[in-house]
Amino acid sequence: MEYLKTKNPALKDKIIQAHYNLVIYVARRFLGKGESLDDLVQVGIVGLLKAMENYDPSYNAEFATYAMPMVIGEIKHYFRDHARLVKLPRRLHELNSQIKKVIFEYHQFKDKSPTIEELAMELKVTENEVLEAMEAGEVTRALSLDAPSFVSERSGEVVTNSKASLMDSLGVDHMETRIIDREALKYGIANILNRREQRIIYMRYYDNLSQQEIATYLELSQMHVSRLLKHSISKLKKFIKKGQY
Repeated sequence: MEYLKTKNPALKDKIIQAHYNLVIYVARRFLGKGESLDDLVQVGIVGLLKAMENYDPSYNAEFATYAMPMVIGEIKHYFRDHARLVKLPRRLHELNSQIKKVIFEYHQFKDKSPTIEELAMELKVTENEVLEAMEAGEVTRALSLDAPSFVSERSGEVVTNSKASLMDSLGVDHMETRIIDREALKYGIANILNRREQRIIYMRYYDNLSQQEIATYLELSQMHVSRLLKHSISKLKKFIKKGQY
């Protein structure tokens, strides 16, 4: 993206105009929670600007795909700052139930965990909708950013600990950044990790399987699983740090 090289204000305005409808689309999803559409759009544009500053073409994703979770995160951050609860739509809770059903069926009949892409195809929804629904209910354990686990400095193994979380292991220390980083991490899992890495993260944080259980299930050595987990978390950490603001 040329703007990343030149920081030309005219290019910035052009990008904002080109993605203005995307911001409106996201903002409308938060109507009925005490804020006007104009206010939500202004907040969303802040998220769009942050996406412009942090976008990296090497992510191999369209800018709009990268920007959407940033816009969503900025609006959620706004509601959090104003101490208001964002009540999730009923459709997300229903989709959440459907996701869990598909996950169960995949384990029963295909002997595998579905990817985000497969869930979206099965349910005829977008990957963003799948990720949003997963955040809405119990399925958040699949991508749990606050799950009681961390990466051991000594062994590289994911270890249970009530005082640590995946967010901690990724180096996200400031509470005011967590909602936005949550969106970035969901994006990273769906788009930055390859299918095997995504599956192992999924099994570890949704199915709550130990490394040895994952190794047995995938017919790999425990050491190999440990390396894959460590590598996946390292990739996510690099992605999150590059996108922090």
